[in-house]
Amino acid sequence: MLLHRYSSPRRRLLDMVCQEAARRGCNDLINQILDIGTDANPEIDRHSSISAAAEAGHCSTVALLLPRGASPSYRREDALSEAAAGGHLDIINLLYPSLTDSDAGERITHAFTAAVGAGSRVSAQYILDRGFDLNSDEMKLRRRFIFDSAIRNLKYDMICWLVLDLGFNINSYGDDFRLEDCSIVDAMLRGDSEVVRLLFQLGAKAVNLENDQIHRRVYMPPIYAKTQEALDTYLELEKSSKRCLI
Repeated sequence: MLLHRYSSPRRRLLDMVCQEAARRGCNDLINQILDIGTDANPEIDRHSSISAAAEAGHCSTVALLLPRGASPSYRREDALSEAAAGGHLDIINLLYPSLTDSDAGERITHAFTAAVGAGSRVSAQYILDRGFDLNSDEMKLRRRFIFDSAIRNLKYDMICWLVLDLGFNINSYGDDFRLEDCSIVDAMLRGDSEVVRLLFQLGAKAVNLENDQIHRRVYMPPIYAKTQEALDTYLELEKSSKRCLI
């Protein structure tokens, strides 16, 4: 009775209830809401209902929403990426048939990047096993963004996996590479001393801090305590390693 009362004048309320029900895996409630005409693709505060269910790992809810018209890639969110970040292989497998020739490459790349950024190696490996080719021509530039996702989120195990197992070259970024954008400089700017140390251990070359672009980025005030600490770590490692500059 409550649902019918609010179905028309309070559609946004029902959309919010549907999203929360999806997040909690309340399939009976979702069916009731959809039966009175609520759109299966509402977007409330960033997530669609199917993305909320995928993020929470409710495979049965995702399976319920798909035939009711929910789009896995509705607007800004993609349920496949949410499932990959959460390590929900059953949902990834369920959503793969929703991929089309026009969006498969983009969505799979985003899902793999989300898995790397979240530290879900099981999802990333599963996507690779499903045929995702990191060595294709179109992936040359995207490899850098995948690697940066691991660094930005401090996923040390993923950084090692990408470099040691998947052959990511941390000293090569493609034709459009700008020296000031290299990962070790970004790590210094963010104050990630452990990432700086790890990159050195994995073979990162030293960078020329006198390069105009790098000098402006690294030494531009204000220099926060953690940034200074990371810079000191880098200078210590550079001095002891005597590596060639890039």
